[in-house]
Amino acid sequence: MTSLVRTIAIEGEADENTFFRLASTGSQTAEEGWFDIGENMKILIEGADPVVRQVGGEKEILVPVGGGETVTVTYRWNNPL
Repeated sequence: MTSLVRTIAIEGEADENTFFRLASTGSQTAEEGWFDIGENMKILIEGADPVVRQVGGEKEILVPVGGGETVTVTYRWNNPL
């Protein structure tokens, strides 16, 4: 399967309850650590514990931001390009 790996380094200090939004879509399901975010794409988040919240009929996947952290996100397409 086709995939893209993105490493995000968070530097500096952040206020309490600061988050980085990775995805905002209609329905999202998680299976074996992968989040299906629609459009034939799944993401895997490593290095942080993602938070899923409901906002106005859509779900968001958020990663808490503190500082000095590295988060790796793998984007995988379900269909060949």
